[in-house]
Formats: sequence, C-alpha cells, structure tokens
Amino acid sequence: ENAVGIMLGGGWYNAQKKFWHWQAPWYGSPRALVQLEIEYGNGIVERVVSDASWQGDWSPIGMSCIYDGEDYDARKELPGWKTAGFNDTGWTPAVESVPGWPVKLIAERLEPIEVLYRLKPEKVTEVKPGIFVVDFGRGIAGVCDLKLRGGRPGAEVTLTHGQILGDDGTVYKGNLWGAVPVDRITLSDAETVEPHFPGIYHGFRFVQIEGLESRDDLLEI
Repeated sequence: ENAVGIMLGGGWYNAQKKFWHWQAPWYGSPRALVQLEIEYGNGIVERVVSDASWQGDWSPIGMSCIYDGEDYDARKELPGWKTAGFNDTGWTPAVESVPGWPVKLIAERLEPIEVLYRLKPEKVTEVKPGIFVVDFGRGIAGVCDLKLRGGRPGAEVTLTHGQILGDDGTVYKGNLWGAVPVDRITLSDAETVEPHFPGIYHGFRFVQIEGLESRDDLLEI
C-alpha cells in the first residue's frame, strides 16, 4: 500500500497582508492542488488527484509566513500520519476551495527548492544568560534542522534569524524592514523534539536561541 501526505505552510501564498497590502490578490489560507501521475511499464498512465475524498487534520504548524517564520507545536505531532497504515479516524474530508478572483491554472515547471548542503555551526555562544547565538560562518538561505531536549510540555523555544550582530552580541533586527524572522517551538513531553519548518526559509548567518534551560538542551543543530 502507498500513501500521499502533505504538510501545508504559508510560504509566499500566505505572506501576511502587512507586507503586500492590496498588492496581494493571491493571499489566502494554505491549500493544495495535487495531481500524481503514475506511468506503468505497459504505458498505461493513472492519475491520482486531490478531491473531497482526501482527509485532513491540524498539523503542528500554526502561524506560517515567509517573512515572519513558523510556529511548531510538538504536542500536536501525529507519528506515522503520512503512512498507509495510519488510523485517520477523526480526520475531516478536504474542502474544495474556489478562488475569489478569475483565475486560469497553468502548470509551470520551476527548479525545486531543495536542500543543497548542510552546515554545522562554527560556534555557539551564550551572549547573555539564557540567550545563545549560533554562528554558521556564512550567509545562507535555509532553515534550522535541530534536535532539542524535550520533557517540558508547553515550554517555548524561539529561533531568531539575522545576518549581523548588534553591539551586545545578539541578532540585529534593525535592517529587517518590519519582518520578524522568528520560528517558535512549543515543546512536548517527548524525550527529544525535532521540529520541521516546511513552509518557510530565512536568509541568515546567525540564529539566536532563547528558551533553553541550558546549553545541553540543544542536542543538535
């Protein structure tokens, strides 16, 4: 058996009106349009398309914006949710969404956004009590892949991204033009928490981490 699972994020489509105002006719809640084409060895092509028979539920992703980061609540994780054997009792049918403006959908081939390389931090510094700054040594476009010590359900850890540091050693925010590139992670009672941020990326060299009880709570980044 096979399954298709999609975790939606805001991306560019839900980039918050505070940045685009009336210039954003595409603004709206996250949604998906899927057409999976399966070509068999005998030349037969089968299409699997998204419709009201698909099921959905709330994910750990809350607020999601390409400029203002994502909220990830580890207490809402559903292990195995994208596998064929998952019990989706309680999930609700997908709702067909019709754009509120005249639109003609045209498939466009684009280079995918994908992981090209992984960086390890050059150093992690506690610049103030409880405030840690991670220096990756170069500016990148990406997201943090990290593992945190859990066991504190409801506790929040924040990741603030930036390209330069202020005089006090913390991430400088004065050049961000109102953007708030902060990812917020709500911990669960699990031993470790590994958040994922599917709907955004940031431009940064430094990441400021707050909400850890100690440096040892940052297991990997």
